[in-house]
Amino acid sequence: MAVMKAVNGKAPAGAKVGDTIVTNGGSYRITGQNADGSWKSTKVAEAGQTPPAASGSGGGKSTFSGSAAGVTTNTLSQTQIQAQMNANSQAWHQTQDKAERDRLHAENERLAAQLGGSVSYDASTGRWSGTAAAPEAPKLPGTTASSAPVTDNRAYLEEMAEAYLKAQKEALKQAYEANQSDLQAEQARLGADYQAARTQTAADSALSRRRFQETAAAYGLGSGTMGQAELAYASQLQQNLGSLQAAEQAANAEAQRQRTQLAQQYRSALVQAQEENNYRLFEKLYNEAVRVDEALRQQSQFQAGLSMQLYRSQLDQYNADRAYQYSRERDAREDLLGAAALAAKGGDYGLYGDYYGWDASQVAQLNRLWTEANTVKSGGGKSSGGGKSGGGAADAGGGSYESPYEALYGQGVRTYEDAYAALLQGQYNSTQADKLAKNFVTLLAQWDEVPDSSALGAEAQRILQGFFRYGMTGAEKSRAIREAKARGTITEAEAAYLRKAAGV
Repeated sequence: MAVMKAVNGKAPAGAKVGDTIVTNGGSYRITGQNADGSWKSTKVAEAGQTPPAASGSGGGKSTFSGSAAGVTTNTLSQTQIQAQMNANSQAWHQTQDKAERDRLHAENERLAAQLGGSVSYDASTGRWSGTAAAPEAPKLPGTTASSAPVTDNRAYLEEMAEAYLKAQKEALKQAYEANQSDLQAEQARLGADYQAARTQTAADSALSRRRFQETAAAYGLGSGTMGQAELAYASQLQQNLGSLQAAEQAANAEAQRQRTQLAQQYRSALVQAQEENNYRLFEKLYNEAVRVDEALRQQSQFQAGLSMQLYRSQLDQYNADRAYQYSRERDAREDLLGAAALAAKGGDYGLYGDYYGWDASQVAQLNRLWTEANTVKSGGGKSSGGGKSGGGAADAGGGSYESPYEALYGQGVRTYEDAYAALLQGQYNSTQADKLAKNFVTLLAQWDEVPDSSALGAEAQRILQGFFRYGMTGAEKSRAIREAKARGTITEAEAAYLRKAAGV
């Protein structure tokens, strides 16, 4: 079904059911015809927006892939967001409800904000474009503090503990010394706990470094990139170890402060103790000091473990995103090299020059060498004394051709025997003539089946000619169509025509 421009606000002659008519007020799809001959239609796009492709006869699907198809993504999650935006835009074109359309557009604006980067919307075309934000390497969160404070009730208990019985002083002293010993043991264990955390941090860093090295080796990254990565991992490891050391020093300082404070409270309580009843209050004061010290230590350890867990999770996601990006870059390189190889078969080494950084003179030299190797010289054939001379495969009415196959075809040659004889009269020996004649017979059937391509654009014409001029394989034909479609140099209709012509 066609997309046609209105004439004086009406459908032009030749319009039919299923066609889309573009007017100043929007685009309308013809859905039927009234008894008086006028058309029935439904609005499919606002003024200035690209109308969706119409479905073909037989219920075929629309070729409209979505308004976000032109957005470039860097990670798998971004690609999933892009797919949802495309689905929303397709739903937008399928509904006539204004409120629903506004909701779908607002949803796509929200998703575009999540993509970040340079993604933007063009109201004149109704499409999104740009590149989503690149993933950032995660950073190790702080490990020396917690958002949830530890409640200290010692001030309240101190107000209650005014005195205790002198008879219990010796027992209290023994309890105090025993508890001081426990605190000292707990403080000693802090070193082992944080040493284990440092060991685990170093092991995790080594594992991440090895994974990156394996990934880098798989994708062929250079030594410069590897060196930068090693420096980054070493720097991050030192930062992590420094954070753990700071947390350990803070915990030790707090434990020492608690022990000093406990000793001061003990001495004060000894002086002030007057009654047996107040001894229990002092015991509670002591227990509260121990509880606060233990809570601070556990909180510090928990925060350090939680921070490392979060860091490892973020690092794994970052590595997954980088691997996804590397795979896309690898595919792009392979596609570019494939296109360069395909173009080189036709004598154009420009894409190879872009890929390897050749200058214009190098590209021109390779193009000239290809032309010399694949062009049959006109005017005279081989001669040696009284040997053969004359026209041969190079001549066709005095003209010259880009390849010996075209020369033979232009002379009306259609069999192996005629091709072999014509090539021998030219510049080829018997071995070369036999090989070229066999290739010519193989290509002949394809040349005789070239479809009518008068309606194709210049790029599509060039690709179609390459199919039958260079004897491309099915895989090469498919790649040439896919790459041209990705670059936007051919339309979907032209791509379908080329696939049919190539039999792929």
